[in-house]
Amino acid sequence: MSDLSLPLAGAQSGLPMKITEKVYQNEGNRQVAELVDERCVNILDIGCGGGDTGALISQLVGERKVTGVTFSSQEADIAKRKLFDCFVCDIEVETPESIQDTSFDCLIFSHVLEHVVNPSEVLARYLDLAGPQAQVIVAVPNVCNYRMRWRLFWGDFSYESSGLLDEGHLRFFSYYSIDRIFSGLPVQHVSKHVSGSVPLWLLRRVLPTNICRMLDETFCKWLPNLFGSQTLVVLTKS
Repeated sequence: MSDLSLPLAGAQSGLPMKITEKVYQNEGNRQVAELVDERCVNILDIGCGGGDTGALISQLVGERKVTGVTFSSQEADIAKRKLFDCFVCDIEVETPESIQDTSFDCLIFSHVLEHVVNPSEVLARYLDLAGPQAQVIVAVPNVCNYRMRWRLFWGDFSYESSGLLDEGHLRFFSYYSIDRIFSGLPVQHVSKHVSGSVPLWLLRRVLPTNICRMLDETFCKWLPNLFGSQTLVVLTKS
């Protein structure tokens, strides 16, 4: 992920803020891409970044019509090379006019809801673009991960250019608290789990990869709020 921007007005307050021209690029969120139902063809990726997750969906699930929405014009220029199309808008207050009459099979909110003031309102607005029984995938970082707990133990809560304490994060969620933003919305839970790892440290160098993976999956299932780095929720529009 690269940062091509500087903090905008409001930085002197020391509070997190929206950064309009921050560009997020990475290898895509594989855990999110793998959750997309193969029946979903017309997909809307809200907060698509540079389009990496949308491109990964087409690689893993099969060619899909993925449309992106982002707050950054720089991200949109990059995402348009990978997605069917990409629109620039402030998701807090609007949906792109060009897709307001479109019905999508799947809505994706991957690491975007922590960047908005009112996640529930954003979800409600974009659910209007979802067709009947459409799949809704939400991924958010888990603030209660053991790494964050260790940092807080030492009194460290400093915003950074990326990661859990990204300077653009306005909200923080745990494995348990994320459910609150779905209250009152026309959605039904399908599943919720985390992806993450346990602190094996040097053991990862000597243990077989499949054993490390099994330990990660087992402990993330037993103690999701401790070892999960991101929470993944799958819903359907009811």
